[in-house]
Amino acid sequence: MKGIKALLLPVCRYSPLLLVAVSVGGGVWYVYAHPAELASVRGLSLGWLALLFCLSAAKIACMGSFTKVIVRSLGIALGFWEGFGLAALSAMGNYLTPFRGGAAVRAVYLKSKHGLSYPLFLSTLSVLYLITLATSAALGVLAMLALHLRFGFVDLALLSFFLALFFLLAAFLVVIKTIPRLPNSSGDQDASAFRRFVWRLMSLADSVIEGWRTISTHRGALLRLLTLSVLNSGVTLLMIHFSFAAFGARLPLVESLVLSSLFMISSMIPLTPSGLGVAEVVLVLASRGFGVGETLGVFSTGLNRTVMVLSSIVWGTLFSYIMGQRVT
Repeated sequence: MKGIKALLLPVCRYSPLLLVAVSVGGGVWYVYAHPAELASVRGLSLGWLALLFCLSAAKIACMGSFTKVIVRSLGIALGFWEGFGLAALSAMGNYLTPFRGGAAVRAVYLKSKHGLSYPLFLSTLSVLYLITLATSAALGVLAMLALHLRFGFVDLALLSFFLALFFLLAAFLVVIKTIPRLPNSSGDQDASAFRRFVWRLMSLADSVIEGWRTISTHRGALLRLLTLSVLNSGVTLLMIHFSFAAFGARLPLVESLVLSSLFMISSMIPLTPSGLGVAEVVLVLASRGFGVGETLGVFSTGLNRTVMVLSSIVWGTLFSYIMGQRVT
């Protein structure tokens, strides 16, 4: 049993990086397999790139505001640029390290600079992920209803997915307010793998319960997080919309809203760093339902992700120096 565990451990640890390599390799292969379509990439206007870069900076600003609101509810005040810098470092960390290392970067900085405990910050951060998922699902439902009203079209499977996800998350956020703290579940190292897995799930659930109670007691903070979540979804909507428009695909905003909701949800699936590759596959498949060709879908989603990665690296590198000076 120990031999099997030793064999599987490195596979589980490096599987996200392997999936990223496969996704990137598949994208590169697709581009080289369709040389005729490369003309559209070469003819890409710098104006589109500048617009998308500005929108990606706005997205980082939204994430920085999320952090500001969370730590403010914990008694710590951050300035705008400090929040922006933390978000940029986190985004860069998510892309350059496995297992969403960006959250750890934020936690380490807040511990070093402001004395905020790791568990408390990470527990409140877990609630933010749930709020973001619920908001994306709700916007997806509204987008599907708008599609039906405007075009008489509705994808029942997709609508059911958005509805199920929204009500599941909403019910969970309501129910956990009544759940008592779970007992200490650190677990025995000699216990079976299944029991240790159950203990980890209990520990995660306990963290979410603590975080939700901390945030929900601050009504103003909860309202600001919901508002920022909608604003962040709006920025994502514009990035998706203009990424397709840059290659000549004039999608109605309501269709772009469906795609952006799917992008937000699939980006949070912890298979790869920031859902890299997973979200793009979902968008390409979904956009085909709106009459967008496969090649155009690949180029558009690739452009969106490329700008996001480059923006994260540019801003993250800049603020890693600035904020590193502050900590030292």
